Amino acid sequence: MQGTAEKKHQNTYYYDYRQEKIDLIATDLVLPSMGGLQICKELRKKNIKTPIIMITGKKKEEIDTVLGLEIGADDYLLKPFGIKEFLARVNALLRRTQPQESDI
Repeated sequence: MQGTAEKKHQNTYYYDYRQEKIDLIATDLVLPSMGGLQICKELRKKNIKTPIIMITGKKKEEIDTVLGLEIGADDYLLKPFGIKEFLARVNALLRRTQPQESDI
């Protein structure tokens, strides 16, 4: 899958997710060209299992949270949030998805 985000600050970013392993994706629900829900849906349709944190500034409505999680987001975070909370959520997702070395 190819990802783009453009026009917000006259910059264009392009990334081909097939070329490099991504540990985690944090995406806003509302983006200029493709929203976070669509990004999540496209990644999951391609069987890309990278953890996704959906971020939104919209008033937290249960239906938005449920839809995001059902589409395939792994977590849902409402703005404004503290960096410590964000990093704790990132670390929790990475602990669950990264292979662990066993001492046994």
